[in-house]
Amino acid sequence: MAGADRGVRAALGGVVATMAVFLVALQFAAPDIIKPGTKPLALLVNAQARPGDRVLHYHEFFHDFTFYTERVVDVVGFKGELELEEDAAAQASGRFMDDAKFREVWSQPARVFAVARKRDVKELFADSGFRYRLLGESEDHYLFSNQP
Repeated sequence: MAGADRGVRAALGGVVATMAVFLVALQFAAPDIIKPGTKPLALLVNAQARPGDRVLHYHEFFHDFTFYTERVVDVVGFKGELELEEDAAAQASGRFMDDAKFREVWSQPARVFAVARKRDVKELFADSGFRYRLLGESEDHYLFSNQP
């Protein structure tokens, strides 16, 4: 019986050690796993947007943004977990566009808001022909518009 008892303790010790290693690894990985939120920028849109204004997510889809704005958004240059290739109705909706269509929508007279990760707009903002107004920013995101 003593040998079986020792085997159980060894197995339990192995499980505890594995859990400890996993938790330590998770602490180091947390900054890369946890995506920074867009809530402050969504609240800016809530305060400024009027009926008929469009809201775009540029090169990403921000789940928290749509939650806090309670608005339907359009998406520019991103498929990811949305799996648009599986949904013909979504593809035909006109709410998912490429960069060329984005430029066309942006140049229209209607007010357009866009939220993006800072790293995704470096090239866009560097283009001297692209006019925008920066309305807000967080550590990792920008909110910008084609009008004041």
